[in-house]
Amino acid sequence: MHRRAAALPKLRGSSRKRWAPARHPPIAAPVAALLPPPHAREIGVNKSPRAHAKVIYLFTVKALLLALALPVLGFAASNLPREPGAVYLEDLALKPVKLATIADASVASKPADGAFLGTILKGRPVEMLAVADGLARVRGQAQQGGVVGWVDLRALTPLKSEFLDSLRQNAKRKGEVDALIAKGEVALNMTPEEVTAALGKAQKKSSKLDAGGRKETWEFVRYTRVPQETTGYDRYGRLVTTTVYVKVPSGKLTVNFENSLVTALDQTEGTTDVQVAPRIIPAPILVAF
Repeated sequence: MHRRAAALPKLRGSSRKRWAPARHPPIAAPVAALLPPPHAREIGVNKSPRAHAKVIYLFTVKALLLALALPVLGFAASNLPREPGAVYLEDLALKPVKLATIADASVASKPADGAFLGTILKGRPVEMLAVADGLARVRGQAQQGGVVGWVDLRALTPLKSEFLDSLRQNAKRKGEVDALIAKGEVALNMTPEEVTAALGKAQKKSSKLDAGGRKETWEFVRYTRVPQETTGYDRYGRLVTTTVYVKVPSGKLTVNFENSLVTALDQTEGTTDVQVAPRIIPAPILVAF
């Protein structure tokens, strides 16, 4: 009779352990989409140098695509709601004004018929974000917690009437400037930033500083494509005529600045596709609060 061979004892460490991918804590999107799969992040998992290089390349490409997409997704855009007739300081490139309450202030979600959000006690610091008729949108700490809403201006540190008037005039001016920029036009008393937004980058700039202040001259050159016919031989020796388009200057617009405001517009060398608006807009008003 054949005896069955006795089973050999199982040596410690001799068994082949089944590999399992390492567990990682959950990663919030879109960062998780950038990382390679878990098995690709393990070291020593039979990955050739070419495979590792491919993983690094894909990771780099995804990171670049995400970086380009962030501005488009609007991460830097303000979520501040807009109320009709209100003037928002951030629209005028102004920082919030730091004030304090001089009386208990009830906070509402809207200027009219808004829901009650809480009460900011007297003497608490607040930041004013916008103004409306007799109201101010503030950010502060109420009894119920942090709030952002509308309060009565009389409950805040008094502001100069000139400051409030300047906010309203600058808001009206901004509406006019936005309309000019949308049409690609410029006008007197526009700032360099507004001219750049309307016409783009100037082809040539020069500046001068004297006792009267800083003076700058910007030149905007516009081009048109003019067809020209050329005659030559093709590869078969045949005489052919070819039409090519040559870019030639069609006009030049000169914008003169004094102390960062447009003081003169000069259009020369024919007509350009830039329409110079024969109008004067108010200069920005700066009044301390």
